[in-house]
Amino acid sequence: MAYIASAAARHPGNPIIRLLSRALGGLSSAAARNPRLLALTRLGELTDEELAARGLTREAELRRILAGRFII
Repeated sequence: MAYIASAAARHPGNPIIRLLSRALGGLSSAAARNPRLLALTRLGELTDEELAARGLTREAELRRILAGRFII
């Protein structure tokens, strides 16, 4: 059986580690809900054949998703 130990679990009495662990967990979940990240995840799940069937290219979709954020 596998066990996972986090910093908070290893140091249950240390409030600073518990606070930092919760803060980093919150940042991680906020990043996972980012619309651009969700769109990139969905794009990564599509095959090139599926994109071609829709008349799209991976490069064009990347430009559309990241428009205004990054220079591509």
